[in-house]
Amino acid sequence: MGKLMRGFYNIESTLYSKDITIEGRIQGVGFRPFLYRLGIEHDLKGWVKNNTEGVVLHIEGSAENISKFILEINTKAPTAARVYKVHSFPGKLKYYRDFSIHPSEKNISPDTVSEISPDIAVCGSCLDDMHNQKSRLDYLFTNCTNCGPRFSIIKNLPYDRNQTTMSSFVMCKSCSHEYMDVLNRRFHAQPVSCHSCGPSYSLSNRTGQITNTANIIQKTEEIIKSGGICAIKGLGGYHLACDPFNTKAVKKLRSLKKREGKPFAIMFSSIKEIRNHTKISMEEKKILESPEAPIVLVKLLHGSSISPSVCQGLRKVGAFLPYTPFYHSFFSKTGLKALVLTSGNFSNQPIIKDNKEALSSFLNTTDAVITYNREIYNSCDDSVGSVIDGKLLSYN
Repeated sequence: MGKLMRGFYNIESTLYSKDITIEGRIQGVGFRPFLYRLGIEHDLKGWVKNNTEGVVLHIEGSAENISKFILEINTKAPTAARVYKVHSFPGKLKYYRDFSIHPSEKNISPDTVSEISPDIAVCGSCLDDMHNQKSRLDYLFTNCTNCGPRFSIIKNLPYDRNQTTMSSFVMCKSCSHEYMDVLNRRFHAQPVSCHSCGPSYSLSNRTGQITNTANIIQKTEEIIKSGGICAIKGLGGYHLACDPFNTKAVKKLRSLKKREGKPFAIMFSSIKEIRNHTKISMEEKKILESPEAPIVLVKLLHGSSISPSVCQGLRKVGAFLPYTPFYHSFFSKTGLKALVLTSGNFSNQPIIKDNKEALSSFLNTTDAVITYNREIYNSCDDSVGSVIDGKLLSYN
């Protein structure tokens, strides 16, 4: 028999079929593209799609390849994914000629779907792109299937671009090519964008507005260094920021927030800077650097130059690392080592997420409001917890 063409089965081999359902945190983490590539790697045919149960597949191939595929669903899953259950059942052979990603089932209810991914800290590859990729040099919304906004931008399920607040941004030719290329890590990355087609930042103060990225960061640096306060739009809502080493600035922030006793959290520029001021374990380091990038309560070192007003006399501080391109860019370009970052709200009020409300609330009470033109649909505050027995015990 002559050489087989790619895409056709060897009719002399024994074929098997499986129907598979996967449950877990698998919406919005590049799980379907991962399964697609895994299927191609193991010479399987069939399809994958989202539905109310999570992700479902129909696969056909040799028994050995199917077994390897099922095993590697867990061992090779994307970093931000959490696979809880994999159910497999004998399927009916339909002799597919390829492996494909099918459109998601429509009108998936949030009450029936598997867990949705939280927003994910920007990955190292995207940070590299901000230095090396022409269309994304210093682009503050760089993301891929492994990182970026998820829960905060989703309006409805399934997690497809037209169901998110990115729907108003039409992908340029370059981004569209990445989105459609199965070998690209931005394949089906719903928030994918670049300078040509994506959201942008602006800074507003009492004298006007700045839209140039470099100037925004420079102005923000000037305000922080001079003891001022900035309102900064994050992934899930606004933050209020000041210099954690400036007692006068911290007390001014407390007065603005009407928050006399509760400690503030500090975003440090790096693990090295966290260690300069706190004592952290290997478990705490691992969680601080995880895709979720939570705030972790850690022991403050004696002699730290952090203002006592940040912790209000406590020997622990809530520490976390930069998790958006904006904050990575801010620290790298300014040389600042840390920021007090607290939720952008007033006492007993929900975190502010809308631009108009933020400008109305903060334009005359802070030194600048840094915002961007992508809507936050679901507000969410930063997770806070302590590491106990190697695990994060969450307090919110």
